[in-house]
Amino acid sequence: MPTDAPPPGSRPPAPVSAVPAPVSGVPAPVSAVPAPVSGVPVRISSAPVPIMNLPAPGTLPPAPPSGAPPPGSGPPVPRSGAPPPGSLPPAPRSSAPPPGSGPPPPKLRLSIGSAAWLPREGFLVVPLWPPALMPDTTRARSALVGRAGGRLVAYANLCRHLAVPLDFGDGDVHDDDKGELHCRRHGAVFDAGSGACTTGPCVGRSLWPIELEIDPFGEVHLVFDGEPPPRPPQR
Repeated sequence: MPTDAPPPGSRPPAPVSAVPAPVSGVPAPVSAVPAPVSGVPVRISSAPVPIMNLPAPGTLPPAPPSGAPPPGSGPPVPRSGAPPPGSLPPAPRSSAPPPGSGPPPPKLRLSIGSAAWLPREGFLVVPLWPPALMPDTTRARSALVGRAGGRLVAYANLCRHLAVPLDFGDGDVHDDDKGELHCRRHGAVFDAGSGACTTGPCVGRSLWPIELEIDPFGEVHLVFDGEPPPRPPQR
């Protein structure tokens, strides 16, 4: 049969109090002081805010416009005829000959007498002193002067084979019948009118010509390059 008795060993239930829980009748304090509000009016600017075109993070700044110097290059250098700082001035221009070339050889004039006294045929051997300087730097100590085709001609008495005189000191160099000059040493033959070698070891070459001048009095002069003056000592 049912019973309201608790099972053995259990604790009895707690007594139910009939007294209600105390309720506080004091309401939570409400502050009657309003939050402080500043009486200074806020000034709103109507000026536009500048927008800066900043590059995106990790990107390079845009290149400057064409014609502007790159950053850090400084102001442009004005153009002028002055050399840049630290450079050597240009060497002055000079019309003087280069060192070691020496002065040019002087022109010499040697009178050999009146044209009327020169032979109508054959050639004369005329000594030259100082010696005549030839274009190949050889030196002629005598000249061959005569007539060819009715005109006066003069040549350096130097064979174009070995640069030695054509004669043996006797003046025997001309063939009157053929109008030729003969080298008595190696058999070279030259045309008396042009000086060109026609036979022998120097075919294709010519005797060195010497300039002739006849003044108003009929005097004949040989004009040639002489020995250059000695060079001044080097200091």
